[in-house]
Amino acid sequence: MKMPYRPIMLSAALLAWGYAPAVLSQTVQTHEQASKTVALRNVAVRDGVISAEVVNKSNHVIRDVELLIRHAWLWKNEFQPGEEALGRAVFYDVKWELRPGDSIPFRYNPSPPLPSRTDGYFVTEVSVAGFTEVIPR
Repeated sequence: MKMPYRPIMLSAALLAWGYAPAVLSQTVQTHEQASKTVALRNVAVRDGVISAEVVNKSNHVIRDVELLIRHAWLWKNEFQPGEEALGRAVFYDVKWELRPGDSIPFRYNPSPPLPSRTDGYFVTEVSVAGFTEVIPR
């Protein structure tokens, strides 16, 4: 699935030795840069329900992965669309910690469910919106 250019927020936690406090920094990356660290695979969408795997492609622990799920509504007749704005977007948090090379499956079921209508259809996209990469000192 080709995704448009979007900046990705990356929080890199730099862990210090011993009892020293952790140092936190944030970096903005392009989708292409971030996809070298965290990726989605086996993405499937059926009736707005998404199943996929989040993959850690980096050499560091990844956690706090945040996904952006967008349900865009397309009218069959764009020249005379209806009154309702049916599209929606939601951020979905993957709460697991991923070691280098690990993957974790997830399933997202929209709540409330997407309406079933005959005057248009939904196009659903999922992308990585942010994550934390733990880089030891």
